[in-house]
Amino acid sequence: MKTTKARINTIKYVITESIRIKNELNIALKNKNFKDFYEKEYGSGLGSIGMTIDSPNSPAKGENKDPRAQIYLSNKSKFAIIHMLTDIINEEKLEIHTTVDEYYSEFKKILYNHIFLDNGNIDAEGCSKILDDTLDNIKIKLGSEDFYFPILANGLGQHEINLGIVSILPKDIVFAEIKMKFGHLVFDRASEFCASPLYPYEHLLKITIHNCSAKRRDTLSKQIANLIVGIIQLFAEHYQINADLLALSLNPYPNYEGFYITKKDNDYNYCFSSKGTISQSAEFWVQFKEDISYDMGIIINQIITHAITPKSFPILVDRLIDAIFIFRSAMQDNDEASKIVKLTTALERLVSTEKGNISSNFRRRVVLLLNICHREEND
Repeated sequence: MKTTKARINTIKYVITESIRIKNELNIALKNKNFKDFYEKEYGSGLGSIGMTIDSPNSPAKGENKDPRAQIYLSNKSKFAIIHMLTDIINEEKLEIHTTVDEYYSEFKKILYNHIFLDNGNIDAEGCSKILDDTLDNIKIKLGSEDFYFPILANGLGQHEINLGIVSILPKDIVFAEIKMKFGHLVFDRASEFCASPLYPYEHLLKITIHNCSAKRRDTLSKQIANLIVGIIQLFAEHYQINADLLALSLNPYPNYEGFYITKKDNDYNYCFSSKGTISQSAEFWVQFKEDISYDMGIIINQIITHAITPKSFPILVDRLIDAIFIFRSAMQDNDEASKIVKLTTALERLVSTEKGNISSNFRRRVVLLLNICHREEND
């Protein structure tokens, strides 16, 4: 990594600002107007929260060399750090592997220990060591993790769907292992959660995320979970089977049952409605497993893999992934007008390459889709 003059100046600026704030704070305390100082420096309210770099170390037993000091940050110095770290992340092509927050947290630890424990200098060599150590620690903490999200897969039974780094499997396989690992308290709570909906979550969506930081793995796994559900719902639409055959625990549970009360002429009435179990759901999985056993399964796996580890430059499959995410959002929307707009947006993202008036093109697509969806009203 390059330790540029700008980056050295940024770290020096952080220290200079810390010294300034500390001196001005001492004067303010002596003059008993520290509240005015904080308001002037950080604004009113809670603006000063998070504006110090504190010791990252646990109190050591015996002799403790850590002075438990603070490095004070101004709004400008904190912004300068974030800007520098963002540039480093992009330069090292780590944007898909870690987050700015995690990099910032690691930088603060290294900076504090360099100054207060190692008595390091803030010169070219010292700044280079701070930045290199931060980068090394970030890379060391990149890891792999499996995520298991409860999912309602009507009709799948005890079968398993394998899409490479993603699979849908019966939850009993994993629950047997977590019962021994966590004991009855966690197991009973997990079992209660899965059993609580009208139709219980009997399956788990397993997603493996490689070479990412903890926060990035957590965020990415949830994004990919929704992508998978979107892909499967596309197949449901293709097979003309209700897309509600699938429900992910991360999202609102579909309304399989409905109830409301009416009153007319001072007389109450009621209405119950039910989708029941999705008809032909078992047939869906048979057809889906057959389709993915050929080239389609390889293609889906490639799409998922690209979504997890995208290229640094846009390619055609990015359009498809974006369109699936928008389609998935449309499937969750109960407002028909909003759903039409989202479906139009998905189509626009997938096929539009025109450079003209985007708003005009979009309006034409909405009208066209409305005519298709509500043709019976126009006949």
